[in-house]
Amino acid sequence: MLCNKIDKYQPFESTYVQYKKKKITKEKVICKSPDWFLNEVAKQKNVSVKKLVVPDKVNKYVALMKKGNKFPTVVLKKNRSDGIHRAYAAKKLGLKTIPVVV
Repeated sequence: MLCNKIDKYQPFESTYVQYKKKKITKEKVICKSPDWFLNEVAKQKNVSVKKLVVPDKVNKYVALMKKGNKFPTVVLKKNRSDGIHRAYAAKKLGLKTIPVVV
């Protein structure tokens, strides 16, 4: 899903490709800011975002995203989340919105 056509980097796989690989069909995808996603995960885990993030991993993802590598869409479910480092890397790259599976 392309959330913002003006962002320089589009590091997330299209949800169609991602879902076809995993045979997922009943998921909802929304476009939200990386900060929104990170804050929701921090609330879910009852901890600050900075305690969740490993800076070296974020820096690695930033470098890969700049090269054009694609990453799975981040996930935020009631009792589960996935993609903290990908979202933080997107934030560092200045992306305004990212696709979030909810």
